Amino acid sequence: MNPESKEVVLMSRQIFTITLFVIFILSLSAFAGNYKLERVHRVTSEDEAKFFDRLKEVTNYTPAQVEGSQTRVELGRTWYDYATNSVMGRMMAHAFDNGTDGLHFAFMKIFPQGAERYVTYDYYDLTLGTFFGNASVTESHRTGWGRVINGHNDEALVSMHTDPGQIWQDAGEAFFTFTSMLDVSVSSFPGFAVWGDTVVWMSQNAFVSGQAWTVGDTFLVSQDYMQTWTPATNVPLDPLTTDGGNLERWPTFNPANPPELSHLISPNITASSPNGSISKATTTDLGQSWTTTLIHDDDTFFPTAYGQTQYIIENFNQMNGMYTQDGTYHVTFGAVQGIKDTSSALIDLFPILYWNDRDQQLVWLTSEAASAPTDTATINNLANFRPGNGLGNAYPILAEGPNNNELVCIWQQWEDDGQGGLVTEVGTDGFEIFLTDIWGAYSPDGGQTWGEPFFVAGNPNESDAFPNITERFFWNTTDDSAYLDILYLYDPDPGVSLFASNNGPAETIWYYERVSVDKDTMLKGTTAIGDGIAGKVDNFKLEQNYPNPFNPSTTIKFNLPRSTEVRLEVFNTLGQKVSTLVNGRLNAGDHEVEFGASNFSSGIYFYRLTANDINQIRKMVLMK
Repeated sequence: MNPESKEVVLMSRQIFTITLFVIFILSLSAFAGNYKLERVHRVTSEDEAKFFDRLKEVTNYTPAQVEGSQTRVELGRTWYDYATNSVMGRMMAHAFDNGTDGLHFAFMKIFPQGAERYVTYDYYDLTLGTFFGNASVTESHRTGWGRVINGHNDEALVSMHTDPGQIWQDAGEAFFTFTSMLDVSVSSFPGFAVWGDTVVWMSQNAFVSGQAWTVGDTFLVSQDYMQTWTPATNVPLDPLTTDGGNLERWPTFNPANPPELSHLISPNITASSPNGSISKATTTDLGQSWTTTLIHDDDTFFPTAYGQTQYIIENFNQMNGMYTQDGTYHVTFGAVQGIKDTSSALIDLFPILYWNDRDQQLVWLTSEAASAPTDTATINNLANFRPGNGLGNAYPILAEGPNNNELVCIWQQWEDDGQGGLVTEVGTDGFEIFLTDIWGAYSPDGGQTWGEPFFVAGNPNESDAFPNITERFFWNTTDDSAYLDILYLYDPDPGVSLFASNNGPAETIWYYERVSVDKDTMLKGTTAIGDGIAGKVDNFKLEQNYPNPFNPSTTIKFNLPRSTEVRLEVFNTLGQKVSTLVNGRLNAGDHEVEFGASNFSSGIYFYRLTANDINQIRKMVLMK
């Protein structure tokens, strides 16, 4: 055989070997049900180096993460289509500290239909661009509510509930060999946090029929990385609380001041808060004592452009809280049932709300069109056709960037048919459900300013729900776009099958996606937080008309920090509207409008500029 023929044969064998290797790795993620742990192969850094050196030689292959993949990858399939009640804990975590760069995943899996439910773990290798294969952490008992944190040596720490609630530790990065480090009898919806060698766990007792849920029944602390555990006191309830709500726990440490730790509490009903409230609970001594900060009382009214506005948050308890590196605690709220004007009882406002303990103000992250639709059918059906607890815009979760305490919030948002109406689908049980995509918003400075919301992921005309994101996001090497590592559920039969009255079970798919969002998109329309009215901004400016007094015309100038719907109206001293100068969407920037008053009598007039929840009024004098 001549040298050229030998080289061709050698090249063919190498390509065939590499192809088999790729097929083997891909096949690991294709298995469902009871996965045999010994079949999982962890690719070492040495394996990867050799593999990619030869792969580049024969195929000119470039690893996906260099360009930032925007193709969703299937994590796994499940017949369990309900990821959370309220608090969005982490179902994914970066493993970037040692060795291979990858991600841990945990989700609740029933496969095939009718099988038992188990918390399943998987690992995604960012270099190979593939999952190693999802495997039940344990099948000794039914488990649920899987959440994951990256441990000391990039090993996964996975928490779960039922009897017992547990924390499991992997033997190493993607070893798929788990050891139980904590067993708590009869625990529900647990959350946990890690700082150095300190690990905390909190959960509720299981629900007892006819009795109320209780808040934080169990709080345990380990200061030797889960070798020993000490019980601590959880935050005491308001003595007037009659129902603690079915609220998950997600504690987070303050990186600027450990061991300070906070989490969110939500008593349903008290005499002082008959419609419920949301508070932040903080301990600086690992549960020996607690302080609470009221974030929002559902009985509070806010003056807005709509009138006296009410935000009802507590009914669905959808929230996520985290500290940024500067020690600020940030919270987002979803499934808000708002009332634009409390002179009516109509639920017609559905914003994603943001709050932090520095400014202590509620701010909209969603657009006015998504938050405050004007179509009557849309308003009614955002509540009536909701997928499970996903009323309106739902399930927000935060991530921090690498610079200046940057923030990204992603959430589940209803699909617009292009005319302000809902995109819906009738499921197998005959119930109509609205469809959703994943949207986000970006703050470059720790929540002081926020850009306009942007589309993140999802396909048109399908139910893409329950978004999750890693605790941190990153910029690519050129810093012109951000990488968001996200997870979401595609449900071909939209709804939640736990609510059997309006949704049939279906084989759903969890998708992982590394989304690349360009910086211009993220920064577009960035505006500052104002004086506590949701959506108000400091650089929204309505200027004094000129000339003033005037006859017969005058010019009114104003500045918009972002593109939005605007109304500029003129009123007399009796409060009667006498002219509408602007009523429509305007671009960001400076604007001026002429008001001609040749048909009006001399006297004092007021002009009002309204955009979102922003409402500014000035006085002018017509003198003939």
